[in-house]
Amino acid sequence: MYDVIVVGMGPAGSMAAHGLAKNGFKVLAIDKDRFPRYKSCGGCISTKVDKILDFDISEVVDDTVMGIDFNFKSARPVTVPSDKPIAYNVMRSTFDAFLAARAVAEGVEFKEGVRVRGCVDTGAHVELDTDCGPIKARYVIGADGAGGIIGRSLLGLNYRNCHISLTSEISVDDATLEAYRGKCLVDFGVIPHGYAWVFPKKDGLSVGIAGMADKLERGVKDYFRDFVKEQDALDGVCLGDGDIRGWTIPVYNGGEQKVYSGRVIVTGDAAHLVDPFLGEGIYYAIRSGQIAADAVGAALGKGGEADLASYKEMLSSELYPEFEACSMLVKIIYGYPRMWYRVVEMDPSIMQKYYDVLTGDESGALFIKDLKSRVVKKPWKVLSKWLRGSA
Repeated sequence: MYDVIVVGMGPAGSMAAHGLAKNGFKVLAIDKDRFPRYKSCGGCISTKVDKILDFDISEVVDDTVMGIDFNFKSARPVTVPSDKPIAYNVMRSTFDAFLAARAVAEGVEFKEGVRVRGCVDTGAHVELDTDCGPIKARYVIGADGAGGIIGRSLLGLNYRNCHISLTSEISVDDATLEAYRGKCLVDFGVIPHGYAWVFPKKDGLSVGIAGMADKLERGVKDYFRDFVKEQDALDGVCLGDGDIRGWTIPVYNGGEQKVYSGRVIVTGDAAHLVDPFLGEGIYYAIRSGQIAADAVGAALGKGGEADLASYKEMLSSELYPEFEACSMLVKIIYGYPRMWYRVVEMDPSIMQKYYDVLTGDESGALFIKDLKSRVVKKPWKVLSKWLRGSA
């Protein structure tokens, strides 16, 4: 019997498996795909990831972001530079394979191309029904993404409050790609309760869009095609349906989210641990995988007693406050996008302040506090300018 089975070897699963194996536990990792595999994702990670990893990821970073070009409905450009790296752009196929290899190097047994069909927590252990037969472990970590079988069958999760997203990897000439190097394009207002983006990668541009599912007035593909048409750098690009990949982004929907039961934990996207403002999930997948490893490792260290309450406590202490701050940003920015953008145009330093959140040098809660203080000081002036800007 294994100490732990990790289902899903994206960033959350790989880091959970890595941490447990590094501490001497017998770990099996399972993924339905074979690596490297394509993963539809913007692939942008905030640089605060450097503060939580004990190894270097530079070999799988395609581009380092030193600022953002903001647009509103593909117009009114505002460039906000940074004096330090704020994000890394990666291809998920390469990045995820790199993390999985790190886990294997620590002693994780990895079964690729194996699908989990069912699972049962007996109270004494967990048994998985897989393509290669039944497998048992003392604990299971579900890192199998939004709607994964572990969360649905063992925790009874009903995944909701998701963003719908589309991404396409687009080849461009060297001059166009070079013009995007070191920055991202982020366009607010092109889709309700969301944004569109262009992220430079090693061999081309990742172009995408995401919006809250229940706020969309038409098909997300229509918003995406309209955005692409407005980008001068993509003039002449004709995207067929096969060039556009979609996925759901299970954003944080409150601290009541169930994340463990008995001998089972869910982490990363499977636990709705995604920033509801920018939709970043990679950093939080990595960190929640580490937290899951700590919680399961502690339970195993006590003789394998099924006490995983510390996992929820650690999430509530470290990650949930950041998500709550991001939820406040959602209400401001996506609720009043035109007025918010006018504020950014008048005072781009607001976004430079937010860069400190992306680098981990300031908490989201402190950023919100600073933002409120700016608005409250002279509310009539701010509101009058907002109104002029939205006329």
